[in-house]
Amino acid sequence: MAPISLDQAEAYASWLRQARDDPHEYAIPTVAQYLRAGRGDATSRYPWDDNPNRPDLICDSFRYSESRPVSLLGRLGRSAPPIVGLVGNVLEFVRDTESGRLLRAGGCYVMPASACTLDSFLDADWFSIDVVIGDGADSVNVPVRPASFTGFRLVRQLDR
Repeated sequence: MAPISLDQAEAYASWLRQARDDPHEYAIPTVAQYLRAGRGDATSRYPWDDNPNRPDLICDSFRYSESRPVSLLGRLGRSAPPIVGLVGNVLEFVRDTESGRLLRAGGCYVMPASACTLDSFLDADWFSIDVVIGDGADSVNVPVRPASFTGFRLVRQLDR
């Protein structure tokens, strides 16, 4: 799977608007929009609640395999309909309107579960993960480019 760039995500948003002949704008969500989608009016760390011990819903802690597909977990949310894979799937582009920075949110399936929360944001070009070797007795810390594990979703302007 090739990394997605911000330019590609924004080009898709433009194409989507034209393909649908839609007068509404499509855009990368802001941090506030991302948090609202994941929490609703709550303040929880995860879309489901504050309980991190939901292996059926969160990323695979510390385990990585080139043959493993992107996680289908993290499919519950407080919003209607639930948002699929908001944490622990792939990092997602979000915009921090206060600083003007582009961030990556939600953690991803190669990160430890503790880094897969609604409050997990990265803006660095690299991050490190502990990769389990063999039977799990050994691990190695590996630097990773976030772009390799980044996806996107779009928000659409609503009529008022």
